[in-house]
Amino acid sequence: MCHLMQRAMEPKPFTLEELNAANARIQSMSEDELKEYRERLYASLPPEAQETLRRLDAVQQQPRTELVALTREALRSLPSDDLEYAICTYVDHHLAAREDVQAALQELPRGLQVCYLSFIFGMEVMNGGVNQFFWNPSASMASLVPAALYELGSPEAAKLLEQIMRIAEEEAKRRPVPASFTIEEFMASYAETELNKFDDLLCPLIEKFPQLLRQYLRDHEDSFLQ
Repeated sequence: MCHLMQRAMEPKPFTLEELNAANARIQSMSEDELKEYRERLYASLPPEAQETLRRLDAVQQQPRTELVALTREALRSLPSDDLEYAICTYVDHHLAAREDVQAALQELPRGLQVCYLSFIFGMEVMNGGVNQFFWNPSASMASLVPAALYELGSPEAAKLLEQIMRIAEEEAKRRPVPASFTIEEFMASYAETELNKFDDLLCPLIEKFPQLLRQYLRDHEDSFLQ
């Protein structure tokens, strides 16, 4: 009986469809909903990855500087370590209530677009490889990313992504699209994709993105404001 009760109380792993839906509303979640979200996310991972994610979450939950108003003074006051976080959080708030995320993003000043697109792409690749980027909702913005990377100052990453997108488009044609992907199906896709070979080429370039962004902001401050 106790074992049955324990299993009933264990968090239910996400399907990929559920995870995508949860990610889309994460900005509006209450504290209790965020706690449930994190526990279900942990439950969706292999045991060896759960503790690593818990440690990362603990670091990320420490207070961070946020961009409250889009002004020259506010941008200049951001600590360099919080620059990407603050700008992307500001953009997330703008996108949260919009159905057409791509159109909403393109309404923003170009500097914010460049920061957001390069950050989302880099975060996905560093977290789960190129394959993850094209499985997640972030793939809907893929066509916008190469231009952003060129502007950021990483033509090598932009050219690689242009090559990658041709392969990803072909793989998408062959891959069935069920109503709901499970985490297991997503993980199994790594054995079938040709995209894995680009991870080691991209990661050293992505590690330079924060430094490039700081320089981009210094050189193109006005593009963040208009």
